[in-house]
Amino acid sequence: MNLTIKGLDINGHGIAYHKKKIVFVKGALPNEIVDVEITEEKNNFSQAKVNKIIKKSKHRVNPSCKVYFKCGGCSLMHLDYQEQLKYKQNRVRESFMKYTSLTPQVGPTIGMKSPNYYRNKVQLVVKKLKEKVVIVLYDEGSHFVTEMEECLIQDKAINKALVEIKKALNEIKIDVSNKGLRHIIVRTNKHNELQLSLVTARQMNLEQLTLQLNKIENVAGIMNVILDRKSKLLHDGKVLKLEGKSRLVKEIGDTSFYVRPLDFFQLNDIQTLKLYDHIKSLVGNGSKIVDCYAGVGSIGQYIYKGQELRGIEIVPSAVESAKDNCRLNKIDADYAVGSVGNVLKRWSKAGYKPDLMIFDPPRPGLDPESITTILKVKPKSIIYVSCNPSTLAKDINFLSDKYDVVSVQPFDMFPQTAHVECCVKLNIKRK
Repeated sequence: MNLTIKGLDINGHGIAYHKKKIVFVKGALPNEIVDVEITEEKNNFSQAKVNKIIKKSKHRVNPSCKVYFKCGGCSLMHLDYQEQLKYKQNRVRESFMKYTSLTPQVGPTIGMKSPNYYRNKVQLVVKKLKEKVVIVLYDEGSHFVTEMEECLIQDKAINKALVEIKKALNEIKIDVSNKGLRHIIVRTNKHNELQLSLVTARQMNLEQLTLQLNKIENVAGIMNVILDRKSKLLHDGKVLKLEGKSRLVKEIGDTSFYVRPLDFFQLNDIQTLKLYDHIKSLVGNGSKIVDCYAGVGSIGQYIYKGQELRGIEIVPSAVESAKDNCRLNKIDADYAVGSVGNVLKRWSKAGYKPDLMIFDPPRPGLDPESITTILKVKPKSIIYVSCNPSTLAKDINFLSDKYDVVSVQPFDMFPQTAHVECCVKLNIKRK
C-alpha cells in the first residue's frame, strides 16, 4: 500500500491517511511516498512500517547509528539536523494552536553545533543472554533488547566505561535477573568523572564487582540502589555507597552542584548552559524569587544575584542536595520539602508574595492545586520551563486570563529525538 506522508507526529513518526483514517508510519518523512505494511490496526488510527521509499524527501539523511531503526532510543536521526530544529519549533507552535487561543511568536529552536555524544547520564538494562551478560536498551515497543557497541548520543566517556562494565560483569559471577542486578546507571561530568549505580532488586554481595569496577578510569563513586519491594520505583530505592564519593560534582558555567544518583539533573550540559543563560536574561529586577520543582537547586542558584531565593521540591534527598549546593556556591537560600501547591499556600498565609516564580515541572506539567495557588498568589512574572509542549500549552491556557505571554523559546536538549525543551516568560496583565 502506497501512502503520501503529510507531516510528523509528536514522536517523530510520519503522518498519512488511508480511507480517512490516520496512519502513523515510523521512519517516514513529510512529502515522501512510501510503500507500507500495517503493523497495528486500531479504531481511530493505524500504525505502519516502511517497506520501500518510492519518493524520498530531500531532507532525508543516512543515520550513522548501526542499530538506529531497531533501537528506538532516537527517532529523527534520518532527518537533516536543521530540519529537526524546524520540526521542534513547529511542535511548540502547534501545541499553542491546539490547546490555547494564543498565537505567540515562537523563536527558532536553539540547537547544537555538533548534535552527538551529548547525553551525560544513561540507565540501561542488564540481561543475561545465552550465558553472556549484556547491557542493553529495549527495542521500541517490545520486550526484545538491542545491544550496541557505541551509542552516538551518549557521552564518549560513558560509551568507553560501558565496555569495561560489561567486561567486569562477564568476569564475575553475579545474579543478573529481575531478582538480582537489573540496571546500570552511569553519569558523567565535563571532567569525565563517572558515577556508577548498580540497581538491584535486593541487597546483594557486590564486593568483587565493586573492586573490579573501581579499576575503570575516572570512576568517582560506585553506589547500590536497592529497589523497594512494594513500589519497585527507582526513586523509592535505598541508596548505599559501595566505593568512592556519594556525589558527583556537575558544573554549569561558574556554578557547581553536588548530584546524588537519584537526583534529577539536565542531561545535556552544553544546552543546559544556553537554557540557563536565557532564563537569567529573563529574570528582571524582582527581589523575591521562588524556584519551583527545584531539584538540586540548579536554576535558582545559577541565576542568583543576591535576591531572596526560595525553592520547593517534593523529593527530600534533592532538597538536601540543594542545601549542600547553597553552601558550595555560597548562596543564602531557603528550600522546603513538599508539593508546590501546599508550600505556596503555607507561605502565602504567612504573608510572603514572590515577584518571580520559576517552574520546571516533570512531563505531566503543573497539578491543578499549583495553578490555583499561582493565580491566588499572583507573582509579577513567571518563567516556565517544560519538556512537554502539550502540557506547557494547557497550563499556560489556565494562566492566560491573568498573564500575558512575553516570549516562547524552544531549545534542543535532545538532538536526534522528537523531544523539545521550551522556556516561556509570562507577565501579569496590567489592569
